Amino acid sequence: MNNIMLWNKPAHWQVAKLGQYFEQRNEKVSDEDYAPLSVTYGGIVPQMEHVAKSNDRDNRKRVAAGDLVINTRSDRRGASGLSDYDGSVSLISLVLKPRFGNRRFFHYLLKSVAFQEEFYRYGHGIVADLWTTGYSELKNILVGLPDDDTQNRIAAFLDHRCERIDHLIERKRQLLSELKQREHIAIDGSLIDAPGKGKPFKETGLPWIPKMPANWKMIRAKYLFRNVSRAPLDDDKIVTAFRDGQVTLRENRRTEGYTFAVKEVGYQHIKRGDLVIHTMDAFAGAIGVSDSEGKSTGEYAVCEAITDNVNNYYYAQVLRCMAERNFIYVLCPSVRERAPRFRFSKFAPVYMPVPPRQEQDKIAELLQRSRELRNKTALSLNLLKSYRASLITETVTGQLDIRQSMDQGANDIRLDQIDKVVLS
Repeated sequence: MNNIMLWNKPAHWQVAKLGQYFEQRNEKVSDEDYAPLSVTYGGIVPQMEHVAKSNDRDNRKRVAAGDLVINTRSDRRGASGLSDYDGSVSLISLVLKPRFGNRRFFHYLLKSVAFQEEFYRYGHGIVADLWTTGYSELKNILVGLPDDDTQNRIAAFLDHRCERIDHLIERKRQLLSELKQREHIAIDGSLIDAPGKGKPFKETGLPWIPKMPANWKMIRAKYLFRNVSRAPLDDDKIVTAFRDGQVTLRENRRTEGYTFAVKEVGYQHIKRGDLVIHTMDAFAGAIGVSDSEGKSTGEYAVCEAITDNVNNYYYAQVLRCMAERNFIYVLCPSVRERAPRFRFSKFAPVYMPVPPRQEQDKIAELLQRSRELRNKTALSLNLLKSYRASLITETVTGQLDIRQSMDQGANDIRLDQIDKVVLS
């Protein structure tokens, strides 16, 4: 059986086509009469300011409160939900008016990974990015459905569980934001010499670090670093720079999912402690200090400090701060807007803050602790998202007996374990 929604269906759940439970609402309206809504991964919300808006404001679909809406594009898989609003959505969305059944149960059904895979399987298109699924396909999707009483209990169970999970997810997001802001502040010395409480500060004229302690210098990068290219050693293994700032042997992170070159051309040796910049991924934060000896392709800028008054860990975080504030884009002109390429020649004339070495060391240590906490928090956040998705899927497909789960409190225990990841 190819339909994964029916693999572990309880025997007493009926199999039915979704078209029996919904009718399509296909009424075209104007967003001047019906407020525009956005179909997001978090559900249906008033249209967000940053989304692309169509000039054809009269060519939209009406949504009534209580309707279920799905973004049909494959690249927006999982963007769906039960609408609490009257309004309008773009024509690429499917608007479903429930005939019967618990609407919250169907809201979670649409959110399940099992449904999303089946919805995609029923779709059509030329390429994956343009894949779409219409109502004519959706209405024929087979699902396993419990009786109304069980639907009500499942909806209430998931409302309760997801509310707690979402609260934890929001806490993690806030902590990540606070840590990132703290790191940005640390770069300019504010955490060790706050203005008015320590040394005087001065303006730098640099948009990404507008002020710094008066005793710091500003020196061009070419007087701090040289771009080196060393011949690889015979026993060198591959070193990779990851977007979270870790630069390590590829095998330390994972061994699958990489493309291996038939001929190793242009490889270079990397020493432990080198400042390494992935030239094609620097804008996304793939910058750090290597913890390993190894080799990399020529798509890496390997930087060696010219003077002892340079802490590579501090400058790795300075560059990552620049990347997070989008200033790496300024250094990386490219015809490929989504993949600007870092060049040392563009970096060389850039003025960098130069604190006394002792202060560099102190800031680098502070930033390292913050990065470690941020990485643990991000791991915890991803585990929570994954757990939420699996909980929804297992529940709406009948794999999880919610009565046993509620009696044993198993899900609360699992949540507690995930929440403590950041503290371990």
